[in-house]
Amino acid sequence: MATSAPPAFKDIGKDVNDLLNRGFPSVDKFDWKFEAKTVAPNGVSFNPSLVKSTDVSGQLQGKISKPNLDLTGTLNLKNEAKAEAVFSVAKGLKVPFELSANLNNLSALKVRTGADFKNELVNASGSLSVPVDKRLPIINTSLTVAASPAWVVGAETELSETLKPNSLNGAIGYNQNNLSATAFYKLKKDLKKGDSRIFGVNYYQRLPAGWVDGAFGVEASYQLNHPTSNCSLSVGGSYKPDDSSTLKARLNNEGLLGLSYTQQMRGPFSLTFAADVNILDASAPDAFKYNVKVNLV
Repeated sequence: MATSAPPAFKDIGKDVNDLLNRGFPSVDKFDWKFEAKTVAPNGVSFNPSLVKSTDVSGQLQGKISKPNLDLTGTLNLKNEAKAEAVFSVAKGLKVPFELSANLNNLSALKVRTGADFKNELVNASGSLSVPVDKRLPIINTSLTVAASPAWVVGAETELSETLKPNSLNGAIGYNQNNLSATAFYKLKKDLKKGDSRIFGVNYYQRLPAGWVDGAFGVEASYQLNHPTSNCSLSVGGSYKPDDSSTLKARLNNEGLLGLSYTQQMRGPFSLTFAADVNILDASAPDAFKYNVKVNLV
């Protein structure tokens, strides 16, 4: 039986990150969002989306998949265009090539290329992003290694134009039998605000079969270079009353209570209502936030 590759670095701890963050207004900063996806008989797919936050934004994405080649084009309402070609050159090895620019200012053209490789033990990627109006590139690399069937170790970094790290992240993850746990470290350089160094842990547990269909998770983090700051703590859970609906709730130590309800309608249509309420200061101007998301995928 074939063994799957370890997750990409950004997906270490994905279960608890999605549970505690995905869909809540304080993280997904929009009032309403519409997404759709349709596939033509010849295999060409289109993915339009519209988002309302402080203003209205939207994009149209088209994709063509051929053997060993994926072509994707994206155009948004800000006249920002992107074209990407991904070549499968060998087993587990893909080479992307991307051009992006604002059509109102073609001098700001950006070129990105790199390589992505994965097998049963390694998931690695590297990219070189070169703004045409600058001389030096920005380099992004990430690596995840499977230390055992249940354990993975990963790291990610971004190097600036002077080859100094803008960010450096590391994580150790465990995932087996509906349980996952992660310890992570994040370093981000900021000349104006100062460096940010965060250490954290999280835990996710899907409830055993025979119980209710649900899960719970918790995450705690601490800023190492700000000893006077408090620990950040979030707890949350999800519950599926039936196959077509999902309820989620989340509470953090700042008193922000998040609630989310997703209903799968007929066919590919789904509707999500979410809200955040500051239960410690209900009179604050931004004490209540909500959003609505419509999916036709």
